[in-house]
Amino acid sequence: MRKNKFHWDIEVPKEGPLTREQAWSALSNLSTKFDLIGYRITDGGVPSFEAVLEDEIGTFRAAQQHHNKLLKDLEMDVLDKLAAIKPDEPVEEDEDEKFPKDLKAVFDNYYGDIARWERKDPGNSKIVLALALLEDSGVDAEAIRDVITRALDPRSKYSDVWECPQCDDHSPGMVGEGVCRRCYAWGYVFGDEPDSSEYDWTEAGRAALNRGEEWTPEQEAAEEARLKAEWEED
Repeated sequence: MRKNKFHWDIEVPKEGPLTREQAWSALSNLSTKFDLIGYRITDGGVPSFEAVLEDEIGTFRAAQQHHNKLLKDLEMDVLDKLAAIKPDEPVEEDEDEKFPKDLKAVFDNYYGDIARWERKDPGNSKIVLALALLEDSGVDAEAIRDVITRALDPRSKYSDVWECPQCDDHSPGMVGEGVCRRCYAWGYVFGDEPDSSEYDWTEAGRAALNRGEEWTPEQEAAEEARLKAEWEED
């Protein structure tokens, strides 16, 4: 993830301990040299055996990969950024801006965690991420379900929030004795409207899907037939 500053904008002291950000900057400067050396010793991608042996090139590539992994580990993730924001930091000069600029950058940055997560899958949503952060902070699933019900108006025709078709009919967020994995135990799903037929699944079908197992129309039909036979016997 790209930082608010480029690595060359961060001052790295010549002596003494380094902060996480300063270490990232110093190693990022080395990364450019790594890339240049790698290009030159392989003659633009083709191994140049006059320069180094093939197994030495492999060792170099391995070292380069370890270096890049360390860089990635040192990059500040979204939680690092949020933790670094000072509560008394002034807001933007624009009167329409309600949040500190660094907080706004977390959401607006095209290369940031949130933007990349949204682009990864059409079903990914900032709202789901925000609710997940709430739960991670100690808010229980029932309280989050209340937030969704009040704030997102799932019954509105303009909403992209729907009652979860996998939950038990009278126990939102639950499938049998376990929590519903499809809606994170919140009782609602986000994105495209579920097919209406999904709301008629048998308990066995819902349980199988919640365990991550395949549940075919044939299995559903067989289960419905079994339940009907039991009901007629009674």
